[in-house]
Amino acid sequence: AWYGGHPLLQSRDPWEALVELNLWRHEGDEDDQERLDRVLFSALLEDMRSNVRHSFMPRSYLLMLDNSHTEYGRGFLDLLIRARHDDAVVAGADCDPLTVVASSNRWLPRWGPATGDQWPWQLRGPDRASLTDWTEYRPSRDSDDTWWYPLRLRDLNLDEVRIRIELELRHHPDLAPFTRLAPFIHRLTAGLPRAVSQVLELFRHSAVPIEDGAEQDRWLRTLPDRTPRDGEDPRTLAEAALDHLLHGFHPAQRAALEECAAARDLSVGTRLLGTGDSLFGEVRGRWLLHSPGTVTPALHPWPRRLLLWRLAARPDDWDAVHELLAEHFKSEGRTVQEMYHRLATERIDEVTGYLVARFPAVPAAQWISEFNTITAAPNRLGPAGGPLELLAGLAPDEPPEAVTTASVIRELITVRWVWSDPLTDPAMRLNDMIADGFNQLSRLRRTDIVALFNEAERYRHWRHPLTRTSEG
Repeated sequence: AWYGGHPLLQSRDPWEALVELNLWRHEGDEDDQERLDRVLFSALLEDMRSNVRHSFMPRSYLLMLDNSHTEYGRGFLDLLIRARHDDAVVAGADCDPLTVVASSNRWLPRWGPATGDQWPWQLRGPDRASLTDWTEYRPSRDSDDTWWYPLRLRDLNLDEVRIRIELELRHHPDLAPFTRLAPFIHRLTAGLPRAVSQVLELFRHSAVPIEDGAEQDRWLRTLPDRTPRDGEDPRTLAEAALDHLLHGFHPAQRAALEECAAARDLSVGTRLLGTGDSLFGEVRGRWLLHSPGTVTPALHPWPRRLLLWRLAARPDDWDAVHELLAEHFKSEGRTVQEMYHRLATERIDEVTGYLVARFPAVPAAQWISEFNTITAAPNRLGPAGGPLELLAGLAPDEPPEAVTTASVIRELITVRWVWSDPLTDPAMRLNDMIADGFNQLSRLRRTDIVALFNEAERYRHWRHPLTRTSEG
């Protein structure tokens, strides 16, 4: 009887309505197929409304929909919203008792441009999600947008990475020796859940040195190029991770993105390297930016790290890209950003000269901020050796005869540069060397030394941050 009363059907007799639906299915055109889908979806929602009225039946239903960004996923959500609008808004019926939790790895077209400027919703973090929040901020029922409640899943913090490893131990006790590597995994992946799982999976299927020490540091140095020892997937960690993150990007786009990743501000990289707005828009639409809506749109640390790892295998391109970026920032008078890219090409003496000149000229806190920004630069240091071996390769050809401000700053630059990359100093063994460097600087500066002393204490008694920062 229900089909006979549906407004999309011409027939009012229930049996004739079913015949009409059958004709749409087998002989109908594209419009008929669309109407068929709408009627059948509306029937599904009506069945749910009817079921919840019966005794001992659930009062609501939950549907988990993965990959809703695909063609069929978007089609399902479009049908749901259209049917819900027709039933609850146009016909004035009770709203259906269905809640759909849908995942998507990109911005959906029906939401408008990926800037979010034309969509009434703002992405929420899961920690603030609630029925009260949805009720307060949802658009009016006349709008199709009223049925959405968009949440952007955040990265895992350090404690959650530890918990993830502990949960894995129930099924994979062989991971027990690697529980103390939780800070390294968090620094490396910035807590991206799938990346954490991929690293743990690689640990399970590889001959990772169990003991903490130089041998383990050297093994972790080339982690992105590692392949599972006994796994079926022959791809390296970097290949497997990027294939997932950049699914749908063609090879030319990937190669361009490797170069654009050299820039902290991805919009600057895509503009200077000639890829235009399309690549930046695609990256933003795929939610590969670390903090959308911030002043500096940066790639998420995990894909950026892997893309830079790939770029480092192209030494000439690495140098050319960082030189281009350095010259750009020089022309704009943004010397700190210029030095960031100078350091990436191992122009240590030039960076030292800048920071030595700034040391007496600006407050200590400002100098530390500039120093931290510059020494967070990416590197393409050799794949062999732990942090101390890498540092030895960065030492000056002629060691200074005396301790000077310049010699201390130069060493501090190289130490923190190596320390800043989890692949070059996985266990953060250089903390004490950085602390000693700041202590030396506090003795070489006549005034305003408290900030330097505090910085030394911070590294001496290092406490891993729960969330990802630009440090380490």
